[in-house]
Amino acid sequence: MARLTSSNYLQTRTWLTELWATDPTIFGLLSAGDQRYLHDYYRPSEALGRSEALVHRVKVSTRQRSLPQCAGRAVRHLTHALQTPVPVGPPGARKQVVVSPVIRPQVDVDDLVRALLRAARDGSGSE
Repeated sequence: MARLTSSNYLQTRTWLTELWATDPTIFGLLSAGDQRYLHDYYRPSEALGRSEALVHRVKVSTRQRSLPQCAGRAVRHLTHALQTPVPVGPPGARKQVVVSPVIRPQVDVDDLVRALLRAARDGSGSE
């Protein structure tokens, strides 16, 4: 297996960053674990310069030695998922709804606060 060069890492990171910026729900085609590998290794949701991305790659690869391999597999899984056509049933067939999570690397504090306030408000009348 060929080793991932800095150039290939940056190309893959650019592709993932563009996917994330365009439509983050695409990452929902992957398992939660694969999404986590991509975010941990490539940081597609963060605006990093080339040198910052390469420094991050070295640091994270040193701390988590298996992460580059896991992230490489996740990239292959995503590529395969994007190339696989979505099956369409015959006319009149029942439609199946599939719900997939999209892992966000940082907590959206505003959404969390709204959810907690709603939960507190809704739960306060039940006691």
